[in-house]
Amino acid sequence: MSTKRTPQLSSRPHSLTPVVPDRFAPVLAELAEVSELFRAADKRLYLVGGTVRDLLGGHASTAIDFDATTNARPDEIKRLLSGWADAIWTQGEKFGTIGARKGDRVYEITTHRAEAYHPDTRKPDVEF
Repeated sequence: MSTKRTPQLSSRPHSLTPVVPDRFAPVLAELAEVSELFRAADKRLYLVGGTVRDLLGGHASTAIDFDATTNARPDEIKRLLSGWADAIWTQGEKFGTIGARKGDRVYEITTHRAEAYHPDTRKPDVEF
C-alpha cells in the first residue's frame, strides 16, 4: 500500500532552504540597516561583483567595500542614503553609481542599467 504525501507549500517561490555560512552573519547584520532603507522604499538591493567574490572567497569582511545594484534611480539612491550615510559622492552618477561611506565602510550602489561601449573609449553609454 502506497501513501501519497501532499507537498508542503512555502511562502518562498521555491522549496529550497537557504543556507547562509556563519561567516556571513556579521556582514548581513551590517547590511540590515541600509537594506531596510531600500525595502521601505519598495526598492531592491543586491550585492554584486567583487563583494560577492571576496565574501565567497573567505576574505575578512572588514576589508571589503560593498558593491550593490538596485532598481532605484541615482536621485532615489541619494535620497535614501542622505541622513544615513556619513558622506555621499556622485562622481559616477551619470553612470548610475552613487558612493557612500558609513563609519569605515564604503558602499557603491549602482542603478540596474544597460551599457554600450564605443571602440575609442572605456566609458559606456548608459541607459537605465
